[in-house]
Amino acid sequence: MKKGERRGAKPLCWSFLARKGVGGFAIEDSVICALSRDDVASLMMDHQALALRVIETLAHRLQQARSALDEMTFNDVTGRVAGILLRLSGLDTNVLDGYSRQELAPMVGCLCETLTVTLDRFKRSEAVAIGRKRIEITDRPQLERVVSQRSGGTS
Repeated sequence: MKKGERRGAKPLCWSFLARKGVGGFAIEDSVICALSRDDVASLMMDHQALALRVIETLAHRLQQARSALDEMTFNDVTGRVAGILLRLSGLDTNVLDGYSRQELAPMVGCLCETLTVTLDRFKRSEAVAIGRKRIEITDRPQLERVVSQRSGGTS
């Protein structure tokens, strides 16, 4: 699958999604493998370590989904934008590379225009430097304060 291509799939879990199917866009060249439900069940029965790893992965994804739902519920857009920038950037580089505003907006749960306004505000406050598909966090503590304040937490 090449960058920008769209594919649909029927997920293994969550039967309500399996009835509708899901899809997505590749943000980089990717290889996609598909196994039937029976193939996966057989593999998991034969390889307990694999079954345990699948359970761990699903538990981690469930926690991520719950965290995202909590963030959408309790943070305003400014806090969510700050949060996604902090999560997606590398701790050592403070750089978020390769994401367009069109890709980031759905991750935040806002319109592209709202994301642009928020990023411009962060840029004016010198919390970030913005380039083409590149955001550098120049003041990480400022973004961390935004997340804390916008979620009602204290730091």
